[in-house]
Amino acid sequence: YQRRVRGAMTYLKSVTDNGELSIQKLEESSGVGVSYTEQEVTSAVKEALENQKEQIKMRKHNVGVILGLVRKKLVWADPKVTTDEINKQLEALLSSLPPPSAEETQEKEKRQKKKRKKQNLHSPKR
Repeated sequence: YQRRVRGAMTYLKSVTDNGELSIQKLEESSGVGVSYTEQEVTSAVKEALENQKEQIKMRKHNVGVILGLVRKKLVWADPKVTTDEINKQLEALLSSLPPPSAEETQEKEKRQKKKRKKQNLHSPKR
């Protein structure tokens, strides 16, 4: 709901400049009455996954990026519903790919180890 409140606040701030308050514009800017069908969510997720196909094939995808692509298209969609649909479609897509090679697995483990080490360097010491 934060997104809806931010949309409303942005509109209300713009109203203070010109002084005209429109309930209809306030509702539009905060997503009041906007809902999406399951088919619209499914379609938007499919499109976002298609956009990230190469990263997914290389197993270097980022669910946050995919969620961002979907939210650009369906601004007021429920994030939980959207994330659940992304996970469902992503799982189906990944299961259809061949398993990663030993070399890919080792490379991923090295990246994760390097990332953890970097995080430990930046974490405050007690």
